[in-house]
Amino acid sequence: MPQKGMKVMMRKRLRGKILSILLAAALLLTVALPPVTVWAADGDLAVTGTAGGYTYDSGSGVLLFTQNGSYTVSMAPNVSVTTASSIAVASGVTADITLNGVKIDRSSAGGSAFELEETAKVTLTLASGTVNSLTGGKGSVGIGSAGLRVPEGAELTIGGTGELTATGGDSGAGIGGDWKGFSSDCGTITITSGIITAKGG
Repeated sequence: MPQKGMKVMMRKRLRGKILSILLAAALLLTVALPPVTVWAADGDLAVTGTAGGYTYDSGSGVLLFTQNGSYTVSMAPNVSVTTASSIAVASGVTADITLNGVKIDRSSAGGSAFELEETAKVTLTLASGTVNSLTGGKGSVGIGSAGLRVPEGAELTIGGTGELTATGGDSGAGIGGDWKGFSSDCGTITITSGIITAKGG
């Protein structure tokens, strides 16, 4: 083969190797990227998990999961409990959510600490060695919110090896429905493991 032809072939091989290295590096970076973290505006809650799958409303304090995915919720550093934030899962969303030492107390602010909207399906895992608490508050006149609200049509499965105490506000269920002068219907609740304490308000 002429010398010129050999040089052209060597250049092509070199370019091919460089391209392969660049593609491998790009793939490695994609795999190695850590989960996206978003901090609630008040700095009380942190979430890692599926990027773009949740929003935070600074006005209401609601951290809302809007897309199917897997997420972990923790308290921000130096925050032991939040009275301003709450968690909700939008209707129709199927989510795996891990509570990693989350403590939400809505007893003064009102509303549920954690709420599944109708037709939401949540697998809630209590992280090993963690203590979690969800306390509901009193809503408008005659309404007591569940600590962990599971309305009719929603499905909740709780597991893991951590602890969870859920307390309702003003006659609301610890885990289940609100109180609206009468007990509202709740959805399907399954507990597979963990140390669970549910207290009605």
